[in-house]
Amino acid sequence: MSEPSPKNSLPLVPLAIAGAVALVGTLLIGVTLVAVLSPKAKPSAQASTAFPAVTARPVIIYTPTPLPTNTPTDTPTPTETPTLTLTPTKTFVPATHVPPTAVPTDPPTAIPVTPVPIGRGWLTNISLTVAKTDISAGAPDHGEIVFSFYFFNARGMGWKLGCAGVKVYDVAGNFVKTQWSLGNSALIEMPFNSGLNWSDSVRDMQPGSYTVSLWVRYDLALCNAAGGDWENLTPGGVQVNVH
Repeated sequence: MSEPSPKNSLPLVPLAIAGAVALVGTLLIGVTLVAVLSPKAKPSAQASTAFPAVTARPVIIYTPTPLPTNTPTDTPTPTETPTLTLTPTKTFVPATHVPPTAVPTDPPTAIPVTPVPIGRGWLTNISLTVAKTDISAGAPDHGEIVFSFYFFNARGMGWKLGCAGVKVYDVAGNFVKTQWSLGNSALIEMPFNSGLNWSDSVRDMQPGSYTVSLWVRYDLALCNAAGGDWENLTPGGVQVNVH
């Protein structure tokens, strides 16, 4: 059987705590009094932080100097004012009426007008050559005049002819016959800067003296069409005798 605890052991703990608190409070009060009553210590000169002295610097205000303006020294030449010259106006003076001179009643003699072909000068280097100028109506020539011709396109472009060949006249100037070499079924092409060379013949010529000449037709029509613009490229022609 255990012994009972003493009754006075429990109140000792609160008493010890209360005593400790009282002691701490007393110490705090003492420290506070010492701090209040003791003289304040002057701050040490070395402990103070010295700030560097600020030296005022002069402020320079820059004012730009304007550049001198170049004044042109050349004096412009004055423009010459054209002088207007007035031309006197011509005064119209009506012509004096002159009565017409009486015209004779006899009509003037009619002068045939030969039109100038529009193509003259378009063909150059013209030649007409007859193989034989003295032939027989029978054997061996059988009245055949063999010829060849050439002309050059000097017009400066390509173009077309209607017809080219020969005409035959007797010595009295009467037309006998023609031999159209080109232009019977189609127009003749004349290429730019080129010439045309052709050979042909007139057949069944009867005895006599004849003139053979080279003709061309400039209008765009075939050889047998009526009218047309024709030119004799070999005036005088070539004389041929048939015996």
